[in-house]
Amino acid sequence: MKNRNRRKPPQGTERMRRPNRVLLVLVGIVIIAFGLSLFVMPGNKTSVPSSSTKPASTEFVKQGELTFLGPDRQPVITIDIEIADDDASREQGLMYRTTMGENEGMLFVFFEDGFKSFWMKNTVLPLDIMFLNANNEITTIHRNTTPFSEQEYPSSGPARYVIEVVGGFADRHNIRVGNMVQWERIPAS
Repeated sequence: MKNRNRRKPPQGTERMRRPNRVLLVLVGIVIIAFGLSLFVMPGNKTSVPSSSTKPASTEFVKQGELTFLGPDRQPVITIDIEIADDDASREQGLMYRTTMGENEGMLFVFFEDGFKSFWMKNTVLPLDIMFLNANNEITTIHRNTTPFSEQEYPSSGPARYVIEVVGGFADRHNIRVGNMVQWERIPAS
């Protein structure tokens, strides 16, 4: 039964409401699609510096071997190393690593001698940082550096190489300033 007291909406009002709803839904879809495209577009750049973005993988990849020599120039311990020899890999270093074995480390290779300084920003593990001169002699050791710290750990003289290993490694293996190292790159498979 019809209600006769009900006022009839002005003509055309019903048609105006429908396009408004459709328009709102379409605008919402466009906004959502645009927002999602910012996150999934390949090559999308953000304003966050690369040094603070977490890499896709932080798994250890053996690229060489490094042997620490004692004062008598006899081998003390040999470790597997990753080699950071370009700007991107040196900048990344061991940031975001949550595990590292006692016999693993990273060798940073620079192609000219100079005073170097490292920090622990975005580095989860305490590390021993060792600076070496062009003759592969350890000139500076910073033991058990503080994770996530922006404190600088500088070399005491010109350095060509830097080795990072798990914190306490130098003490456990009696590695001292003046000790030498030998290292070799293994061919990529």
